[in-house]
Amino acid sequence: MPVTVTERFKSRTGSRGENGRRELLYTLEGSDDDVELLDALRDAAPTTHDGLVRDSIELIEQLDNGVWEASAKYVRPDLRLEPGEDETLISEFSTIGGTQHIIQSRETMSRHSDLVLGGGVTNHKGAIGVRDGEPAGCDIVVPVMEFSVPREFNKVTNAMVAKWFRITGRTNNAPFLGFDTGELLFLGVSGSKRATGGWSVGFKFAASPNAEDLQIGNITVSIKKGWEYLWVSNRKEFDENGNQIAAPPCEAHVERVYDADDFDDLGIT
Repeated sequence: MPVTVTERFKSRTGSRGENGRRELLYTLEGSDDDVELLDALRDAAPTTHDGLVRDSIELIEQLDNGVWEASAKYVRPDLRLEPGEDETLISEFSTIGGTQHIIQSRETMSRHSDLVLGGGVTNHKGAIGVRDGEPAGCDIVVPVMEFSVPREFNKVTNAMVAKWFRITGRTNNAPFLGFDTGELLFLGVSGSKRATGGWSVGFKFAASPNAEDLQIGNITVSIKKGWEYLWVSNRKEFDENGNQIAAPPCEAHVERVYDADDFDDLGIT
């Protein structure tokens, strides 16, 4: 007996607008085979509706022998995951950024001098706020994102907690959650036991982008991973009369300050 698919009363609930969604409800009759029922619903429910695209079909409830309630759900085309796309595991994030103290600019845009007093303009070659031969620098906002990944566990053992503890304060030694090696720092985990059983656990990370071919004065730093530390030495330059005329960068150092680890051991992917 073929499955019959009939749209139900009170179908087509939903909304239009930025988060437009729609749900069409159906009665399916003629089988109790879930595969056969879903195949029939897939063929009967329209693939588009009111500018929306079909996102999923679902068997909701068995009403009687051979009688089922089902639905087809529709979303805006840009909200639908395409084949090969994975929805992010991240539940909460912030890209407000971090603060970094720098003594070297990316580029000096202009230099000016007092025309009344005369004299030339000192070329400090990108050093910022030079006073008495030393660059004072300035604070800037740099890209840093913090986010959390929630997970539910049926049980949490001492060994699991110890493993999470040991990985805290380490960077990723391989690509993870879409971030390249060295861009993630594991900040730690917090968890609580649910009254209904099991555990709710949150894994917190910070992300900082890797950088290539950083130009610092005449120095090129080929690569600096996100959580490595870069510092610069400046050299004083003098004119023929012994007067200091500049404090350009002469050395750039990239330091590893965190150990790396395998974030797959966290058990969240």
